[in-house]
Amino acid sequence: MHNYRHLSTFTLVLLFLSGALKPFNFFIVEALAACTIQGDTQSDPVAGASMPTNNDTVNCSDEDTAGIDAPASTGVTVNIQAPDGSISVTDVPGINLGDDATVTVEGPDRPVTVEGNDVNAIEVGNMADLTINGVVSTTGDFSSAIVTGEAATVTIDGGEGRRQITTPETETEGSTEEEVVIVSDGGIVSTAGAQAPAVTVGAGSMVSAIGRAQVSTANTDSDAVVLNGEGSQLTVEQDATVTTIGSMSSAVQMNGIGSQLNVNGTVSSAAANTSAVMGTADNVVVNVRDGGIVKAS
Repeated sequence: MHNYRHLSTFTLVLLFLSGALKPFNFFIVEALAACTIQGDTQSDPVAGASMPTNNDTVNCSDEDTAGIDAPASTGVTVNIQAPDGSISVTDVPGINLGDDATVTVEGPDRPVTVEGNDVNAIEVGNMADLTINGVVSTTGDFSSAIVTGEAATVTIDGGEGRRQITTPETETEGSTEEEVVIVSDGGIVSTAGAQAPAVTVGAGSMVSAIGRAQVSTANTDSDAVVLNGEGSQLTVEQDATVTTIGSMSSAVQMNGIGSQLNVNGTVSSAAANTSAVMGTADNVVVNVRDGGIVKAS
């Protein structure tokens, strides 16, 4: 039989001070807000950066694990700044803003990454302006990398690339031979989950993949770029790639009347029941220019 006795707060304090009881170690895991509102010296910097109001400018210069969630806002600017700025969150949106938003993800490798299902990395309203020189990615199902409303401008810029030198062994006389490969210098937008398009834009929007940009999906029913609404347009410049390896997916899905695809780079799919380009609306236009590649395998 155990005899239990209640200890008063005063008794517990004495026990701790005497060393009879050792303090507990409490481990608290909480989101770290490393973004700040430019020029804001009044409000709580954590709450203020996570939930900006109209026309605020938010600068992220370190790793932020809280995200920025203000879907009712207008005119908010978010800058993910090199060399250390990033947003990395789980089960919450990375950046969620309203109309007239401006988002810049600096390169070459500054990330906005999201883990979890049904949460997007960047979601904005109408007339947004996005410049992606870094990396935007999601891992969960139903989780897009970029979603915009109407009349948005999305520029994914992979830069000129950088030289990567490898020295594989060759069997000839036991010598080595240097091999120079040009790899992307940022401008990467990707998803890994099912039903998770990489980029989806509304009517009248313009998407440009330039330099060595890479837009890709890797799972079932996940189109790489979806042009929704009338008059939306995608341009894939030389050296840029838009690809999917997910079954039942398209590299480019054209759902808007009069939507247009211009290809100087590569648009491709490589999985069962996939297509490089799928048009579901009237009067869609596909221009494959000199050097452009459109293929399904």
